[in-house]
Amino acid sequence: MTLLISWILYVIACVWLGECQDDVEDCKSDDLYRQIPACERIIDDLSETPRHRAIAFNRRGEMYLVFRNRKRAIEEFSRAIELVPDFAEALNNRGIALHAIGDLDHAIADYSAALQHHPRNADAYNNRGFAYHDKKDYVRAMTDFKEAIRLNPNHSSAYYNMGNTFAATGKPKLAIEAFGRSIRLNPKNFRARNNRGLAHHELRDFKWALVDFNETIDLEPRHDSAYFNRCRTYYAITSYERALEDCTRATSIDSRYVAAFSMRGLVQFQRGAYEAAVTDFSEAIWLDPHDSLSYYNRALAYYRMRDLKRAIADYEEVLKLDPNDAGARHNRDEAALELNESR
Repeated sequence: MTLLISWILYVIACVWLGECQDDVEDCKSDDLYRQIPACERIIDDLSETPRHRAIAFNRRGEMYLVFRNRKRAIEEFSRAIELVPDFAEALNNRGIALHAIGDLDHAIADYSAALQHHPRNADAYNNRGFAYHDKKDYVRAMTDFKEAIRLNPNHSSAYYNMGNTFAATGKPKLAIEAFGRSIRLNPKNFRARNNRGLAHHELRDFKWALVDFNETIDLEPRHDSAYFNRCRTYYAITSYERALEDCTRATSIDSRYVAAFSMRGLVQFQRGAYEAAVTDFSEAIWLDPHDSLSYYNRALAYYRMRDLKRAIADYEEVLKLDPNDAGARHNRDEAALELNESR
């Protein structure tokens, strides 16, 4: 309703008061109340130049992308590219939409085409690197992030993505450095702080991991992963009560957070609250029946409760999911032996 009223007011100002701006400039504007009607007029006016109509289709695609209607966004970007095949911005945008739906190969093709027409487009290099990262082609990903940074030394997102690639390739120290640069360029980048915390945790630098998770939560109080990650760090330093609070907070934000339920089960196990641990492991299994770790840990809890039959049953489930799990096989056999001796 607000959008409709604003559009009506814009039309009154444009037609009656003579305060129209050029439609192409309005279509490029970030002011949606000017952008939307201007782009629509350009698209509907077949006498407009192909370039202007392509700009309008591209802008409308960007709007659909913001509202996560990726299929419609791809259609709009494609119409822009049909009109102007060398429209690098539309090619890059279609790549983003294709990436968002998991079509990485076509996304990379679009980013590459955008770079053919605009070789100094740092965003396109960063986006293509991100797609290569998701394909686990980390060498090409890193090459693209470095080129994005060469073209734009203040590219916070490229440093962030570089950090993720360093982390994925087992280089947490370099990841910390890259995340740090991203944060210096964009202090509100809570995702970089969270991931830097993960790298600190991997290095067992739990003090700085907690600092990063605390700052992440300050910036984004409903960041479920930050609560989960802080829970893991508190668990690692045997601060079980705080770990319990954080895992509980993570599950309250995302009621289907399998890893958080499983982690909270481990915390309860260490607290000696075996029934509560079983409840959490059971919730994780209900959400993900293929979660062999939760079956394994629930079996440990049942064993501590001396419920040997259920412990054995859970070890059997682990072995169905992973027949090569020697630990589960050994524990099952030990529990079976104890059960037979108790009869």
